[in-house]
Amino acid sequence: MVEFIFSFPIILFVCLSCGNVRGNHYVTGSWQNPNPSNFQHNPQGIVKLAPYKVHAEQVTLSGFSSGGSFAQQLQISYSSLFRGIAVFSHTYYKCGPGNGVEKDYDDVCTTLGNFPKERYWDVNRAQREIQRYASQGLIENPSHLQGKKLYVYTGTHNFLFTTDQSLRIINLYEPLIKNPLAIFTRVQAANLTLPSDTFGGSCAEDSSKNFFIANCGISGPYDALKFLLGDSIRKARRQLPLQPLLLFDQSEFFTNVTGQHGMDTLGYLYIPQRCRNVGNRCYLHFYFHGCTLGREFVQDNHIKNSGYLEVAEENDIILVFPQAKQSLPENEIGCWDTYGITGALFGTQKGKQVSIVRNMLTRILSSSSPNSPRVAYGNTESSSASSIAFRNIGGFSPSATQYYVNQGFYYPASRHGTYLQGAPAWSRKSRQSIHTVSKLFTHLQLFRILVTAYVTYSN
Repeated sequence: MVEFIFSFPIILFVCLSCGNVRGNHYVTGSWQNPNPSNFQHNPQGIVKLAPYKVHAEQVTLSGFSSGGSFAQQLQISYSSLFRGIAVFSHTYYKCGPGNGVEKDYDDVCTTLGNFPKERYWDVNRAQREIQRYASQGLIENPSHLQGKKLYVYTGTHNFLFTTDQSLRIINLYEPLIKNPLAIFTRVQAANLTLPSDTFGGSCAEDSSKNFFIANCGISGPYDALKFLLGDSIRKARRQLPLQPLLLFDQSEFFTNVTGQHGMDTLGYLYIPQRCRNVGNRCYLHFYFHGCTLGREFVQDNHIKNSGYLEVAEENDIILVFPQAKQSLPENEIGCWDTYGITGALFGTQKGKQVSIVRNMLTRILSSSSPNSPRVAYGNTESSSASSIAFRNIGGFSPSATQYYVNQGFYYPASRHGTYLQGAPAWSRKSRQSIHTVSKLFTHLQLFRILVTAYVTYSN
């Protein structure tokens, strides 16, 4: 029993906080759309996205809330192009009927419907959609996802997505990735938030007034990028000088995309100092904002306070921040299209927003050598695997509750429970088992001390 405890390190991250979306505002707290006149516009002018010298085989994605769901749509559509993905405070790919009606999506994918979890959208439907789309040539073969990295962050205080709903992404990805060391989950006592270690208020409180960023004791961008790219990613130094955040023209990528697409005409771009030297090859990362966090609502304030720029500057990562915008009547708060606003095929290569962002990627990668080797991801590289501090205990999966705050873990879908009514029975039993073993170990230690004392006294 004692050997069991110490020979199986556990993979688990728990963080706990967030808000309600319906109509044109978040109904939790007193969220008001900030007045854009209060923010300064980019003084550098508008640039054109250009070809950059990047590691084409190590392009990564991340997103917050609806941006996290959109990042999944882009990755699943073009799964051979991306090394990994990080999602914050989100739901999973193709959750909901996809009919373009916000309420129908909210009712089965968020807490807004106030339905029991049995009424939530079945993740098996999304799995079947992936297989159907692949058979129709609408997405790349999902076998490309094998061994790719998935970083998941959610909060037990999230007002919009229950922990159970957010973690269903693992039910979706686990059969496709087929490697437990390629999936990492951090759950905290967080609301709907992007975690930071320098900005915002309490992790569990409404963070809407701080651009949905909260001080949770960790930098979400650093945590995610280190997992996706490996141990070479360094934490940003304090007071690190940053380069200007640039505005780039998104409209030139609307080619062959007709009708409503919900994209802003401008996006944001960050190029670290060392990446401005044409001789240096850099990483490339795309980040997708959440609802009410695009340029039309908060300008660049979510980006500048997120922590992404500091990590990028420290580690030579070119950042692209595509911007979605409000589109009436079903998207008054500028979400990414994750429920069919722009058409039924929104989550495929035919999706309008997917196509536009794909065009951006094509432009950036056009300077990379066409003979650049692609990485085989069937097995996670040993260097990447070593960055994971814990492994799953066979037959046991820790519960993402306050009892396990800030411990890293891999969360197997086969043991996925619900958090709506506290820890599920299997989690409670598992905790009782650990407590029992811990007590046994303590008693053995005491017994050893007593025996040692007796032997010493006898001699």
